[in-house]
Amino acid sequence: MRKFLALLFIFIFLISFNGSLLMAKGKYKKFGVDERHELWKNKKFTTSKKVFHWRMVETWTKGILFHDVAQHFCDSVRAASGGRLIIKLYQAGALVPAFEVFDAVRKGVV
Repeated sequence: MRKFLALLFIFIFLISFNGSLLMAKGKYKKFGVDERHELWKNKKFTTSKKVFHWRMVETWTKGILFHDVAQHFCDSVRAASGGRLIIKLYQAGALVPAFEVFDAVRKGVV
């Protein structure tokens, strides 16, 4: 009896699984094909020559891992933007005290 129930369960599972695959066959397009590719293929983009300088204040001092990560972020942004976005990193106490960073950003100082 157990063998029969196990075979019945497997049979029902296979039929339901195959049925769902057959129904979903026509719904999806080929993976990786995007109609927008043809629309934008020959479009020429112009980038701005303007350079932006931002300031970033952190609550840590030099020598801490978080400062190194923030400096790496600033360098990565500069490289990714082709030098058009330069972020100058200031450690705690350089512009504002460490615990007043959020207030300085809210007031627009940084």
